[in-house]
Amino acid sequence: MSAITGRAKKYDGSKIDYVLLFDWETGNCIGKAIPDASGLWSFPYSNTIKVGITYVADGCEPITHGAYDFVVSWSPKLIEPKLYLDTDSAEWSGGTGSDITAWHDLSGNQSDFLRTGSVTRTEDDGLSILSGNNCLYNNTDKAKRMLSGVGKAWLFMVVKPKIDNTTFFHVTDTSGQRYQARLAIQFLNNKFVSLSSKNSRTTANDNFSSSSTIAADSYYMILLEHEWSTGRVAWHINGAVDRDVASHLQGSSIGTTDSTEADNSVFLGQYASSDSSAAHEQKMLVLGTNETLTQDNIDKLFGYAAHKHGLTDKLPSGHPYKTVAPT
Repeated sequence: MSAITGRAKKYDGSKIDYVLLFDWETGNCIGKAIPDASGLWSFPYSNTIKVGITYVADGCEPITHGAYDFVVSWSPKLIEPKLYLDTDSAEWSGGTGSDITAWHDLSGNQSDFLRTGSVTRTEDDGLSILSGNNCLYNNTDKAKRMLSGVGKAWLFMVVKPKIDNTTFFHVTDTSGQRYQARLAIQFLNNKFVSLSSKNSRTTANDNFSSSSTIAADSYYMILLEHEWSTGRVAWHINGAVDRDVASHLQGSSIGTTDSTEADNSVFLGQYASSDSSAAHEQKMLVLGTNETLTQDNIDKLFGYAAHKHGLTDKLPSGHPYKTVAPT
C-alpha cells in the first residue's frame, strides 16, 4: 500500500472541502479525501494507475490537475500469500534484546504467531530464537489448515543458522508423531533440508536437501517449491536455483495433502511438543499454496528481501534487482 499526500487551501487560508481522485483514462472516480483543518490530506492506493486530482471548495471553481502516475511499490502481499511475516510486523516489549510479544501476519489472513520461551530482538530487528524450548507458534484452526488438501506449496524465508540441526518452520503431524511433518524446513549437516508428508497421519517423511554447503552465522534468503501434485521439489538460495528435480516425489507421495488440519500448532523454531529448538535468527517468512510462482515473482521476492534486509550483496551479479528494488 502506498499513499499520496498534499495540502489544499483556499485563498483565505482555510481548508478546501474535499479532494476527488479519478482514473485519468476513463474518468471514473476512484476516491475522495477530506483535508484536516490545516488543509493536509492523504489518499492510500494499491494499484498502479494514471490519476487526475480535483480540488473542490464552496464558492470556488474546481481545480483539476494531472495526470499523475500512481506507482505501487512491490511487496509480497501482491502475490496473495497465505502467511507473510516481516520485521516491521513484529511486536516487541522494548528495544534490542527485548522479548517479542507477537509476530503479526501481513497477508490479511490474521495468522499471527505468539511466543513461547525466549525469542528476542536483534540489533537489526531480526528475531533471535535461542536454544531450548523457545519458538513462535500459531495454534488456530486456520493456521493448521494452511497446508491441508493442497497440491503444492512454496515457502520463502530469510534466516541465519547458528548451529547444526536447526528447525526454522514446522507444520506438525498428528500428536505422537511429531517428527513427521506436513512440511518442515531445517538446517542439517550444513545444508537446507525440507521434510514433508502428503498424509499428516503417516509415519514417514520425504527429504530433499540443497546441494550447496551452508555456512552458519550468516543470513540466507531461501525459497522452497514443493509440489505434491507433480513430484517436483526445488531449492533457490540467495536468488539463484540451487537444485530443481522435476520428479523427486514418487508413488504414493504424489497427489494432494491430507484434507484434515494438522493436529498440533504451526511452529517457527522447533518441532512439536517439547522438542528443543536450536539457536538461529529469522527476519522474514512468506508462504503460498496451490499457486505457481512465476520467475518474475521469484526474482521480486528475492529482490524485495535483499533490499529490505540489506542482503543485496548475496544476489547474483546478473540478478534483475541487484541494484534496484522491485516496483
